[in-house]
Amino acid sequence: MCEARSHADVDDDWLPELFVHIGTGVAGAFFDEGVVEFSPDTSWIHPSIKEWTDMQRLDPDRDTFFAKRFREINEYIKDKCRDRFLIAPTMHFTPLDAANSLRGNNISGLCT
Repeated sequence: MCEARSHADVDDDWLPELFVHIGTGVAGAFFDEGVVEFSPDTSWIHPSIKEWTDMQRLDPDRDTFFAKRFREINEYIKDKCRDRFLIAPTMHFTPLDAANSLRGNNISGLCT
């Protein structure tokens, strides 16, 4: 809020953003069901993509447990903070973060 107040009198195109960060592991759990573990600072998912054939299981149109929960969380925050923040629809992560979540640290292992 302090940063938002500092922009209150400035005529610029800055938008205060609010997003929920529940860990990089949940980024992978958006795409595939898996065991997600949480620590005080982040989350991780146990790798679920072990073979190329496992990729066929991924369906971008299917809502996983964590995709549904994240949508509920964002809807709740949007209702509580109406018109004060831009509510980010997803966490800040890259496709590589999601791939690492699903495959684990041995991402290149699929290439062998």
